[in-house]
Amino acid sequence: MSAKQQTGTVISWNRERGFGFIQATNGKNYFAHIRDWMSDDEPTVGHIVIFESVLADKGPKAINIYLQSDIESGANALKAGV
Repeated sequence: MSAKQQTGTVISWNRERGFGFIQATNGKNYFAHIRDWMSDDEPTVGHIVIFESVLADKGPKAINIYLQSDIESGANALKAGV
């Protein structure tokens, strides 16, 4: 299973069941599960995320999902020497 990094938007999220879908900038939808969510903030429709995509048994899946803002703030902290 090889992973490819993608950027996308959370387009649906079922909080009670712990899953939803992300639409990548290429227009493809990826299944996302809460256990693959790496940010402290809870997933919300409209979040811009960076994730790795894999082809799972049931279709395309997002793994190692981070909020884009988390990645950007981490990069800015590194530049600032924090």
